[in-house]
Amino acid sequence: MTPRKKNTMSDASSELTDNSGLSYLESTMGYVMKRAQMELNRSIYECLGDTELTLVQFSVLSIAQENPGIAQSELAQVLGVERPRLVPIVDRLEELKLAQRRKNPEDRRGRMIYLTTEGHSRINQLKAKFNQHQEWLRQELGETQFDETLVVLRQLLKLLSVQQPNQPPTCAAARWGNCR
Repeated sequence: MTPRKKNTMSDASSELTDNSGLSYLESTMGYVMKRAQMELNRSIYECLGDTELTLVQFSVLSIAQENPGIAQSELAQVLGVERPRLVPIVDRLEELKLAQRRKNPEDRRGRMIYLTTEGHSRINQLKAKFNQHQEWLRQELGETQFDETLVVLRQLLKLLSVQQPNQPPTCAAARWGNCR
């Protein structure tokens, strides 16, 4: 992977402020996280260089490799997607001969996901490239900032994933009157 010119966080922030006129949006977590996610995904796609697979498919292969025979329903839950949305993803991986569904012997309706030999080979190659990308990010941000960012993102995920009994899942912040 060829790293781009090193930008500091303040460089990126001032670039947006100087050029965009989006000062309100730049101060919101959702906007900045979405922009960061878009740029991170673009950067990962460049690094992986695999035009056949999406990042969600990469995630499915990675999880299935670490959990051979994972139930399709459990895989959907781990990924945070509805089960019907996972079906075409696994269909595509089967078309590419990277994964296969097998009947669950304990539940005739359930399907278990396994990687094929080609699937194992492909995910190992992609993980090696992905690890290079992660190391590049760690070097650019610095060890401490990289680790702290992961901690904060996990805390945010946990906070926003909390669903109280009898609480609609539409807005976690509604519990405090800060939504809608």
